[in-house]
Amino acid sequence: MKDYSYRIKYSDEDKARIAELRSEGWNLKKLAEEYNCSITTIFRILNPHIKYKHKRTELKPEQIRRHNIQHKINHFIQKDKHNKFTVEDLYTKFGQYTQCYITGTYIDLSKPETYHFDHIIPKSKGGINHIDNLGICIPQANLAKSALDYESFVQFCRAIVNYYDYKLSCNMI
Repeated sequence: MKDYSYRIKYSDEDKARIAELRSEGWNLKKLAEEYNCSITTIFRILNPHIKYKHKRTELKPEQIRRHNIQHKINHFIQKDKHNKFTVEDLYTKFGQYTQCYITGTYIDLSKPETYHFDHIIPKSKGGINHIDNLGICIPQANLAKSALDYESFVQFCRAIVNYYDYKLSCNMI
């Protein structure tokens, strides 16, 4: 939770007392506890001449894309310290342009909103959070596959197609 206590207007007497206690050797933490506020608030009271500007640096589109891709990677590895990999590792293995490993649809890795990372061998079936177990696929394919392994998913798809082919051929007679 963000601390907005520095916005509370302290009286001149309070400010003078804070300065006096500071000169007596009180540290910022002790002052903050005494006045039930943050250390930053005490610092700002003691240093009113300092102007605080929130520096916002504009990120370049490439930096934003790399950040978004790294966020996807971090979600995939889920705090697994032994199997970390970077955006560079991802580009080395797959290149910037790759194909969905399920549908064959072409994917541009610089557009992270257009694809999902998938565990080829699902974690629920013993798969690990490693780049060698990473499949890149379109969101629809990943959501349809769910917790199935690749072979089970293909068999499932074949069963659906066979069923509908059968229904179609029956309707044509």
